Amino acid sequence: VKAATLGSKEAATIEMTIEGLSALVYGTLPVSDLTSFNWLKGGTQEERAVLSDWFPQKTIWMMEFF
Repeated sequence: VKAATLGSKEAATIEMTIEGLSALVYGTLPVSDLTSFNWLKGGTQEERAVLSDWFPQKTIWMMEFF
């Protein structure tokens, strides 16, 4: 998955796996943790800050076992 920075005509330098995108959407991991799993590669600090603003980490509220 490649994303473009808002207001920019250039392609972003971030590459993300579906696992990384899912973790961001569900709020299970912060952006800083995605690099340790190799789910997020590249990107500037500015682009990662945008992702952190768009996808804040959520408090896990459903703890039932399935």
